[in-house]
Amino acid sequence: MTRRALKWAAALAVSLSLHAGAAAYLMQRSTHVEIAGGGTTEIAIAGNAFADMVAAGETTEEVLPETHPETEPVQPEKASEVVPDATVETVVDQASPEVVEAEQPVVEATEVDATETVEPVENAQVVAALSEAPIPTPRPAYTPPPKPKVERKQAPKARTAPPKKRSAGSKGRDTQDARRGTASGKQNTGKASKGRQVARASQSGNARVSNYPGKVVSKLRRSLRYPSEAKRQRLKGEVRVRFTVAQNGSVSGIRIVRSSGSSILDQAALDTVRRAAPFPRIPNEAGRSSWGFTVPLAFRR
Repeated sequence: MTRRALKWAAALAVSLSLHAGAAAYLMQRSTHVEIAGGGTTEIAIAGNAFADMVAAGETTEEVLPETHPETEPVQPEKASEVVPDATVETVVDQASPEVVEAEQPVVEATEVDATETVEPVENAQVVAALSEAPIPTPRPAYTPPPKPKVERKQAPKARTAPPKKRSAGSKGRDTQDARRGTASGKQNTGKASKGRQVARASQSGNARVSNYPGKVVSKLRRSLRYPSEAKRQRLKGEVRVRFTVAQNGSVSGIRIVRSSGSSILDQAALDTVRRAAPFPRIPNEAGRSSWGFTVPLAFRR
């Protein structure tokens, strides 16, 4: 047993002996119970004389209270003297709880006994194998044979023909050729300028075609009026109107595709299209005789 266990056993024995002595002493005192103020009580019976009461009664022997032999308190046997280092209270107070440290996983390193010598078997075998292997003899350096010289054959020189003598009429032919070249150059320049003009015309025509719907919408926006009756009733909504523009800009086929839910606003949308007509002419580059539009017209305060 450890020293700490012996201390706890001694403290427990002393505590038990003290409790046993206290219990025996209390049991001894409980046999003699005295009632405070308990003297002789006289009983008087109404209607009877004192003499009659004396005559009627029989002499009774005096009853003495039973006396119990006094028992000496049992002294608790003294236990073998255990000399504690300190009193029980101090032992409890001073005995500080042992700090139990959390056990960490121990990483055991396998140590090689110093006395044991590890014989390098594999290394010896490898060394033996290497020693037994034949040592290759170095090969002599390879020297390539000299390349045969190739004699370059010189190409035969082309013979230049002697210049021909021009006749007297060759000068006139040269002049005609120069005139023809100038004329052809002018023709090519004219064709190139015409091509550029055509390209510019086509670009401007495409721009007019792509800008035409914007012109129609801008004219509708300028013609849009918010009805006074709708202002009084605080009406608001959006009407989707469809119409067709002819090549000369006139309008036909005006109708409502989606209503706003208010007849006042629907009628105002139709009046806006009629008020905006006629629209600009459709460009010839568009290649069409009519153009259909579906435009949303919003009425908001």
